[in-house]
Amino acid sequence: MGDAAAGDSGGTALVTGGTGFVGMNLVEELQRRGVAVTCLVRRSSDTRALQQLGVRLLTAELPGPDPQLVELVSGHDVVYHVAGAVKALDLAGFLRANATVTDELCAACVAAARPPRRFVLMSSLGAVGPADPRATLTEAQEPRPVTDYGRSKLEGERRALAWRDRLEVAIVRPTAVYGPRDRELLPVVKMARRGLVPLLGGRDQVVNLVHVDDVVQATILAAERPVESGEVFHVGDLRGYSMAEFGELLSGLFGRRARFLPLPRALVFAAALGSEIGGRLRRKPAIFNRQKVPELRASWVMDVSRLRDRLGWAPRWDLPTGLRATVAWYRQEGWLPADQGTVTAGDA
Repeated sequence: MGDAAAGDSGGTALVTGGTGFVGMNLVEELQRRGVAVTCLVRRSSDTRALQQLGVRLLTAELPGPDPQLVELVSGHDVVYHVAGAVKALDLAGFLRANATVTDELCAACVAAARPPRRFVLMSSLGAVGPADPRATLTEAQEPRPVTDYGRSKLEGERRALAWRDRLEVAIVRPTAVYGPRDRELLPVVKMARRGLVPLLGGRDQVVNLVHVDDVVQATILAAERPVESGEVFHVGDLRGYSMAEFGELLSGLFGRRARFLPLPRALVFAAALGSEIGGRLRRKPAIFNRQKVPELRASWVMDVSRLRDRLGWAPRWDLPTGLRATVAWYRQEGWLPADQGTVTAGDA
């Protein structure tokens, strides 16, 4: 693991998105390191878990303008902007949540009486887009996002970088994040419990997942280590896994051999279209839509050497160990039945 002492000096931090999967884990780790954490939340947010952690809560409705925002961000050593939208009805909705809010926060930091020394933006590898076949995604690659979500995250990066001369900015781009509290991986785990593994891009499709603990460590290092304002860091596992490897790993946790289910492209598009239409009829955005299909079928081969070399980061979790611990957590929390085939917390 990277230098665990990097954030142990205390200090203060403002975190957006603290009610979410990654944000909650970040808040807990910052508290463990003695940082006084304040979370910026919406009035409609479920803050019960944050209240149990004893963090200070400030309320803002963004995008604004919120005349109190400058005062709210003032006095914190670091602002971690983790909040964002993963689903919206259209590009404009994504841009409001993922770009406009970023711009407003940066502007408030610059105008604050006691501005933060660094602003850390959590972006996404989706801002870059999938790699070409046999290519590796690096921070130097020209971004080519394939979804409105990815385009909005890229625009959020551009908005943050526009302030880089007046505000120290660091950007982290995690790949798909998993771990305790993650609900996105849960449906796949439930299928693997029955020995079934859906294939959208074939057995040779390469996926790269990263454990939430490793994302949190990278994010804190991006705040604490000396970096040039505007630097971007990819965050992922040290290696990718073919879907064949991934399926065998996951099914093996339940004592099963993987049975792969190739999903025809036409069927996947039809399902995505149905999800999209249903969301529009309900005026509620669907996370699965036609734009997601190329992304879900693509290979994600990435390079994390800049993060490792510049920040001294090293992952604590490899995929086999991380999946084992995550499945054990699902069982412990009752998200999976406690059957004989499931790993236990002791096994993890």
